[in-house]
Amino acid sequence: LGTTQLAALAKGDSAEGPAAYVDGLLRFERGAFRVQVRYRGQEAWHRDYPQKSWKVRVQDGGLVHGAATFSLVNTPEPLPFDEQLVLDVARENGLLTPAAFPVRLLLNDAAMGVYYFVAQPDPDLLRAGNRVPGALFSGNEAPVDPATGVSRLWDDAQYWKQVAAAGGSRDADADETGGDGSQR
Repeated sequence: LGTTQLAALAKGDSAEGPAAYVDGLLRFERGAFRVQVRYRGQEAWHRDYPQKSWKVRVQDGGLVHGAATFSLVNTPEPLPFDEQLVLDVARENGLLTPAAFPVRLLLNDAAMGVYYFVAQPDPDLLRAGNRVPGALFSGNEAPVDPATGVSRLWDDAQYWKQVAAAGGSRDADADETGGDGSQR
């Protein structure tokens, strides 16, 4: 990223959405990819430190480790490394899991430290697992029923958010409608 793109990210009025992205070049495992990047996350450790977390969209139909969209997460917690163990066990047992692993990040040849590569759950995940691409839904933000202490995800379809459509990757940042076509 050049100084112009970094300055645009630093003064960006929106943390999310298409306007938050800038163009860049990513080098990964001997390949170079045209990408769009933005800062990711609202927590202080994502945005307020030199080692920012990033959301990356690969351009021109390219894939990085099988993913067209992924995050490079900088977190002060060791949780991603715990999750790595869980994902490894899940993969060994035949479950479909997104790519997730630690990487060393260089930004304009400056060492930024160890980040965590996390692929987005989208149709590319299904294709990589030799499955027919289709719509993917998430229920991560469903509220917990205070009486039972259990997620209300199964109580009502309103708690499901469509994160990808059958026709290809669906970036929630670029879409102004919910999975049912209603405005967000």
